[in-house]
Amino acid sequence: MRPRIVCHLIDYGGSTGGSFIPSLAALGSALQARGIDMVVVATRFSGSTWQSELAKAGVEVRFVDDSAHAKAVVQGLRPDIVHSHFLRYDATAAACGARSVFWHVHSARDSYSRLARARSLVKYRVVGARVEAFVAVSHAIGDECVAFSAPRKRVRVVANGVDCEHFRPPEREERTTCRKRLGIAPNERVALFFDRAPSKGGALVREANVGSKSYRLLVAGREQRVEDTRELYWAADALVFASVPTSQCPLAEGLPYVLLEALACGLPIAAAEIPVVREVCHDLKDVVPFTPGDAAGLRRALENALTGKVNGSGRRRVTERFSLPAWTTAIMDLYEQRRQEFRQNGAPSPWLRKTQRSLDR
Repeated sequence: MRPRIVCHLIDYGGSTGGSFIPSLAALGSALQARGIDMVVVATRFSGSTWQSELAKAGVEVRFVDDSAHAKAVVQGLRPDIVHSHFLRYDATAAACGARSVFWHVHSARDSYSRLARARSLVKYRVVGARVEAFVAVSHAIGDECVAFSAPRKRVRVVANGVDCEHFRPPEREERTTCRKRLGIAPNERVALFFDRAPSKGGALVREANVGSKSYRLLVAGREQRVEDTRELYWAADALVFASVPTSQCPLAEGLPYVLLEALACGLPIAAAEIPVVREVCHDLKDVVPFTPGDAAGLRRALENALTGKVNGSGRRRVTERFSLPAWTTAIMDLYEQRRQEFRQNGAPSPWLRKTQRSLDR
């Protein structure tokens, strides 16, 4: 039996869509082409505009105030598949009674303490017994899920995808227009940095930038706020990706859209050599690695990125492996694969086996 309704539960705190909302919109369009409706149940966020992007794709959006409200809305929808994102509604997804439940793991863990491991054991082994698949955005995140008690046989890696038609290298006039709009002089070299949280390495970037007159540091999230980050990539000469791993968060990142978007736009990158960078960017000539936390190494890597020639290897990597169509196809295949396994081998838990008969109605 083909599902009739797919519900995505999201705790999304952005006012604009970024690259995550376009991914849901593309998935919604693909599902509709197969006669399946998609509904997004999201935390209410004042000033949000991204819901219009989903509406254009035929995806219904319902806002909720808390987990109890979310559970009531989902149960009223009676979806065949519930797919949760960003942690807050994972338990809600498992408890709503849907035939299939997926938990999407986007971020690295912020704690490796004994308490965190104990809580994870309860989440993945007890509550997670009702979940068909844990969807990790990278192999590093997938391995981390297993280390924190997720059953390996139910961990699936689906890398994030970006719209490579939107995020592309600019034409000369497009680049000139963006730089003028941002007050950048024609011959001025610009390093772009997204400073959204301390873990992004802002302190390190500022230390490396002290006294430098060879380039201008453009800090997104502080100096510049734009609706479409493509404008920033087009205006810049290189991206600084300086996320810092810690003992409590050794992975530092899951699979950030910033990394993929910059590569898709043909931008060279000075990148901290953390697990996701090694996984995505290995052997890319457009990416200059440096040791995480090393300000002098960052300074040298950025200078090389600013002066080196881009050979397009980064964009080719993204279009081949991390495009939006690739992500949509992978999610659709995941739904179909799990449905077939469910029919052939039985549900992964006694709780889910009770609903197995409904698949054959």
